[in-house]
Amino acid sequence: MNGFLKRLRGAFDDPNPIVVKELRSVFRTKLYVRFLYLSAFAIGALVLLIGATIVDGRISPAEAGRVIYQSFFSLCVMVLSVVGPIYGASSITSEREGLTYESLLLTGMDPARIVVGKLWAAYASLALVLVALSPIGGVVFLFGGVAPSYVLVAFASVLVLLLPAVAYGVSVSAHVPTSRLAILVVLGTWPLVVFFGFIGFTIFGEEMRSTWDIDGPGPFWFAEVLVERGLSLDTFFAVGVLPLCAVVTCVWFFVASAIAGVRPAAEDRSTPLKVWALASMVCPLVLVSVASGLAPSHDVRDVFALILGFFFVALYVYVNIFVNEPPLPPRSARAKGGALRESLRRTFGPGARPTMRFGVWFTLAATALMVGVFAVVSGYTGHARADDVLGFAVVGASMAIFACFLLALGTLVRIRTRSGGTARAVLLGTVAALVVLPSMTAIILDPRVFDDLDRHIPLVLSLSPLAPLSGAVMVASRRTGDLWMLGFFAAVYATLALALYVSAARRTREIIEQVAASRAALESPASEPSASEPQATDDVAQTRAPAEAGE
Repeated sequence: MNGFLKRLRGAFDDPNPIVVKELRSVFRTKLYVRFLYLSAFAIGALVLLIGATIVDGRISPAEAGRVIYQSFFSLCVMVLSVVGPIYGASSITSEREGLTYESLLLTGMDPARIVVGKLWAAYASLALVLVALSPIGGVVFLFGGVAPSYVLVAFASVLVLLLPAVAYGVSVSAHVPTSRLAILVVLGTWPLVVFFGFIGFTIFGEEMRSTWDIDGPGPFWFAEVLVERGLSLDTFFAVGVLPLCAVVTCVWFFVASAIAGVRPAAEDRSTPLKVWALASMVCPLVLVSVASGLAPSHDVRDVFALILGFFFVALYVYVNIFVNEPPLPPRSARAKGGALRESLRRTFGPGARPTMRFGVWFTLAATALMVGVFAVVSGYTGHARADDVLGFAVVGASMAIFACFLLALGTLVRIRTRSGGTARAVLLGTVAALVVLPSMTAIILDPRVFDDLDRHIPLVLSLSPLAPLSGAVMVASRRTGDLWMLGFFAAVYATLALALYVSAARRTREIIEQVAASRAALESPASEPSASEPQATDDVAQTRAPAEAGE
């Protein structure tokens, strides 16, 4: 506890120099000041235009106030979801283009401190924009229909949504060489994510409108629900805890990815992502426990089958993160043990083989925890039987084994080709082929084959990733006649995963032995040139570089 208080006190005594530098440069820029008053003027004009349009005597002032309330905060989110990623996307690339990136790394600051400093500087600058827009929200109170507490909750939610937008821009900036390319990437992705996310959240609010007694439609319905029903368990978890967990998980991933991009190749890049992977399991476990405990008894199996399907997709994302490690860990990590203890380095340390081992362990443990939490909570509430738990355990095991197969395949391709992009492309092509080709064959044989996937798995789909998803639907509907086919699915992919795992481990061992022999030859006294012989410095350097990288 004393150590934590000491670090907290040190954070205030020694502010991040990146934050101080960035804020000073931003506040001295005329463009930022112009953006403040132009954005305030544009949003204010749009809000007044909307108010003048809807106030024509056909709706009550309270309804007009709710419409203006939804419109104002939707406009704020729209502006910040575009400006936030753009501002973050130029945070690190501007250092590269200004030829100050290497100087920044040579200051001795940890890459994590650099990334966090860039993140908080960009976030603080854009949060000030929201503060400048806040007086416009007072127009809502002229019409009524919206409590001040609703407005405060909505402002807080916009501030929360701004953080992942900026973090995403910083993450892209750490991996992209130029600001133009980074801005194009974030403009083509993040606004679409926010748009479809708001549509989904609005649809969810419409579905729960009668249950939670929501007054009006719109994406910011949750402010009313949190104020009026915040102490209710279903509202607290569905509208408060789970969205907050999702935001924290996304921000953590973006920061860990940015740290990995800023760190040089000679340092440990994988440990921040592994720590994030372990922490990210909190969100699905909380979701499973809440859904199993609060959902109606007749919907529990369907809800868990849906969660398990999304978890299967998430496993593919985890695999793509784990397959980008070089065969050998950085030399600094081998010399010092990295940030991990020696006893845990074999599983948690950097390098292809420890990362592959960690991925297998993580996949199996995460799947077991998902099914275990469902078994405990649903067993306590009496919403599921023992055969339901057993069926979902079979489905989860088949999903985990397929993910281990992809992990071993991607790691082997990464080692052989020396390219993480190639490994991910091979994984994407493999999954696409296993989904598309069997599906097309099944449709040719029987055009109505997908109508019976809740009770029957066609033989042609028995090795497709669709088989575990079909099995989850079968268990949810308690039609488990063809569930035995998942045993065949698991046996085939377990055999392939084991063979690929052994091959990748053997290839890594060969590279380790080759690098060790190369270093021994370079460092042995017999290989040192005499004083009369010219020193082949360039040849030695060219030989040492591939050995150090383990490629």
